[in-house]
Formats: sequence, structure tokens, C-alpha cells
Amino acid sequence: MPVLFAALSSLLFGSSDFTGGFATRRAAPESVVFLSHLAGLAAVLVLVLTIGSGEAIAAEMWWGAAAGIVGVGGLVVLYLALATTPISVAAPVTAVVGAIVPVLAGVTLLGERPSGVAWLGIAVAVPAVALASAGHGAKGDPAGVRRAVMFGAVAGALFGMFGVFMENTTHVSGMWPLVAARAVSIPAVAVAALVRGRPLLPGREVTGIALVVGVMDMSANAFYIVALRDGLLSLVSVISSMYPVVTVALAWIVLRERITALQGAGLTLAALGIVLIAVA
Repeated sequence: MPVLFAALSSLLFGSSDFTGGFATRRAAPESVVFLSHLAGLAAVLVLVLTIGSGEAIAAEMWWGAAAGIVGVGGLVVLYLALATTPISVAAPVTAVVGAIVPVLAGVTLLGERPSGVAWLGIAVAVPAVALASAGHGAKGDPAGVRRAVMFGAVAGALFGMFGVFMENTTHVSGMWPLVAARAVSIPAVAVAALVRGRPLLPGREVTGIALVVGVMDMSANAFYIVALRDGLLSLVSVISSMYPVVTVALAWIVLRERITALQGAGLTLAALGIVLIAVA
């Protein structure tokens, strides 16, 4: 089941990124993130208050808050990278580093020992993300490539730490750590928007899209947490970090964007990596 939940989180993360891309073409990223995070907070509050998902344990709420801080920090850096550097470099670097950091944390700090087959799946899946995200926008811009690598690495490390922090929560707290995460991320995004002179809310034409993105993103986080609590951080994080594969696949299906041979190889390797991890 952890593999299934991690795969669902990857599917939803990739879908929310794809959908959010439409919104950020018509509104400031900070506005879209602010509204989508509000929608996500509302969704998780409805969940915990109606279904009774766990208890708001102080220690685990602090872990959730810490996860919210690094998560929104990663989002800000990622948007900076996407706005100022080649996307074809920044996106895969972010995803790959975001997968590697939890693997290292799981093995070195938590004492996790994935099986040989699982390690093979990791070895196949991580480069698959880079291949699937490969594009052509980095040609002739060496300085931009260097900035993309730097920003992508920072964003990926912060996203990876989100998983490491959430690993410290348990079934007892249910989804309350996600409430704490949004409780700190929303004010942080608001401050960033005000500092940069951006409006807090997007226009009416993208309001609905931003709300959908927020619900999908929160659902992805919920599946990710459930997967973490039942599986190994080192394996769950790799599968969840395959969200760029989903984004590329949706661009091909919905927008009829051409997939290169490298991207096709990445999609194939990603599927193989998930299978290897699932059977391990």
C-alpha cells in the first residue's frame, strides 16, 4: 500500500503542477500559491474536523510547521528558478535532489536498509526523472544553466526536507501536521507577495483553477504522509518525486506536446523503477 499511496501522491503533485502552470501564465505565482494554499487548508480542516483524523499533538504539529516552512521556501526558490533560468534544467534538478535528500536521510539517519531490488529501482527511477524532464531550453545560456542548477538544488533540498520532517509524525496525529504546515506557509507566502508588490489574490479568470490546484496539492500531501507512515522514507520519497513525469505525460496527452526520445526513455524507466520498488 505505501507504494500505491506514494504513486497517487506523485500523480496528484504532477497534475497540480500541470494545472497550476495555466494559472501562473495569467496571474502572479505568489497570488496563485496563496489562494491554492488557502484552499488546501480549508480542505484539510474539513477532513480533520468531520472525520476526526487524529489528535493535534504539539510535538508533531511542530514537525508539521517545520515542514511547512521548508516546503514554502522550496516553492519560492522553484518559482524563482522557473522565472529566471532554463526550466528544462531547473525542473529535473529540483526533482532529482528532492528524491536524493530523503534517501540519504532514511539510510544515514533512520537506519533504513532497502533491499537490493529496491536499490535497483531507485537507481533506475532517479535518472528517469531527469530524462523525462529533459528539454531544449538550456542551449546557449551557460550562466543561466549554472543558476538553474543552483536554484534547483536548493529547491530540491528543501522539498526533500519536507518529507524528512513529516517522517517524524505518526498515525496518532492524523492529518493535523498538514494543518500546521499550511498555517505557517500561508503567512509566509503573503509576506513574500507584499514584499514583491504582488496582489494576494489572482483575478477571477484563474480563481477556480487555483482552488482546484490547492485541493489536488493537499490531497497529494495527504497521500504522501500516509505512505511515509507505512513505508520507508527512502523508497516513498523516490516514487513521490516522479511528479515531473506526470506533468510531461499530461502535456503530451492534453496539449499534444512532442515527447523527445530522451523523455520517452525517462517515462519508460520511471515505470520500471516503480515496478521494481513495488515488488521489493
